[in-house]
Amino acid sequence: MRRFLSYLFYIIALAICSAIYSQELAAQDWTASIPYTECFDDDSHYTGDASLPNGWLAVGSNTFYTTHQDDWTTKAVSGERFIWAHPSYSSKRKDIAFSPLMKMKGGSEYTVSLYLYMPGGARNSSFKMTVGNAQDETAHTNVLAERTDTRITQWEKIEVKFTPETDGEYCSGLWACSVLSNDGFFGIDEFVIDGEPYEEIPEEPEWEASIPYIESFDDKTHYSGNEFLPIGWFSSGEYPFFTANINGVAAVTGEYIIWLQLHQSLYQDRI
Repeated sequence: MRRFLSYLFYIIALAICSAIYSQELAAQDWTASIPYTECFDDDSHYTGDASLPNGWLAVGSNTFYTTHQDDWTTKAVSGERFIWAHPSYSSKRKDIAFSPLMKMKGGSEYTVSLYLYMPGGARNSSFKMTVGNAQDETAHTNVLAERTDTRITQWEKIEVKFTPETDGEYCSGLWACSVLSNDGFFGIDEFVIDGEPYEEIPEEPEWEASIPYIESFDDKTHYSGNEFLPIGWFSSGEYPFFTANINGVAAVTGEYIIWLQLHQSLYQDRI
């Protein structure tokens, strides 16, 4: 019996460890990318006991964190969880939740939306959504939306457009920024970014000479763009060889030859 209980305990412990490992592995594998939807319900978006999904950052004195709807009288827009911030009892509040940095394409339009809840306290609340190229207050001077000195007693959808000037990484800043104290709770749910995914354009590997080797001086991929001869070629002297298309001199193949300009012209094509 003792051996059976020991074996059962071993199996249970192994299952628990496996589940924890699988959850952590899934969280580590998950990365934010566009199109992006965060409803704060997917455990694979969290590592361990993190209070926000991977990639998110909360700063301030009354920071945003993930909470369950059963802890409050407010139901989530979708799922059962949302992010939440407690009232501030100091003036000039500045509590910010930064979304993950994601690559965006310059000149492409992106739609950013969320649901906001801020019922107010003894005083009204203020909120703003910003965009910047870092998870830092100083990088978020571009305000996309604001709700100033007001109350929102039911979830309200906020949707805005954003077009970055250049390719790069950008994130949203979600600010609880009431001027006066005792401003009530803030809730945010179903944060979405939609638009053109950023695709890395792989660089073409530089062409390298190999045997069998044919050079007719016509293939642009055989040139670096910095030299007048194909990659790997070298010419010296007062009048070095260069690739040229000479009127009146027909190439054996293609249009180009290498040319040496002297008092008497000499040329060579295809080796």
